Amino acid sequence: MKSQTVQFCLRMPKEAYEQALEVARVFDMSLNQFFLGAIRSYVDSQLREDVIQSAVTKTREARRAGLVNGASPGGKSAPG
Repeated sequence: MKSQTVQFCLRMPKEAYEQALEVARVFDMSLNQFFLGAIRSYVDSQLREDVIQSAVTKTREARRAGLVNGASPGGKSAPG
């Protein structure tokens, strides 16, 4: 089954376009491939940050509620 695609018009300064075009040429890829890779990379990094931040927040809340023991800021185990 062929994956579905959508078209999206992106407005940008001419200088940004020209820089992207130069980089795409260096890597012998189309601008479409370049922008798709850049977008995927950015979205993946944001998702990782959100997942990590969510995990940290949940762990802090659990510690405050006394549900989880963990390392204290000094690196020693928190009293349990």
